[in-house]
Amino acid sequence: MALSFVRNNITLDTASLLAEEAINHARKIGAKMVVAVVDTGGHLVALKRDDNAFAASVSIATDKAITGATFGLSTDDLCNALKSSPMALDGISRRPNTIMFGGGYPIISNGEIIGGIGVSGGSEEQDRECASKALEELN
Repeated sequence: MALSFVRNNITLDTASLLAEEAINHARKIGAKMVVAVVDTGGHLVALKRDDNAFAASVSIATDKAITGATFGLSTDDLCNALKSSPMALDGISRRPNTIMFGGGYPIISNGEIIGGIGVSGGSEEQDRECASKALEELN
């Protein structure tokens, strides 16, 4: 019986790159965003808040990133997966640090989850777009 296992986690350099890319894209589309990047345990690795971005978006972006990392699904996909079970949807959505609307994604490298990214401050579509644009940097 193994007593431990190794799990890869996102590096600070990669987390910083993703946060910067998401902020750059947000500026191109005229949105003020907050971007959070967490490791596989949901611990904050990088956070960027653009000038005049909503203060509340700091915790929302972080919770979106945690949701993506710990569930291994985008916040949209998690919500859609639970729609057929209202009790499960209600129960999961009440968990601390869990968000069920667009803008949170797992960060995957070589088929393994290494963290999560969350973007908040614009519309759901803008949040999704900025996170997705950042994740393109890993391909």
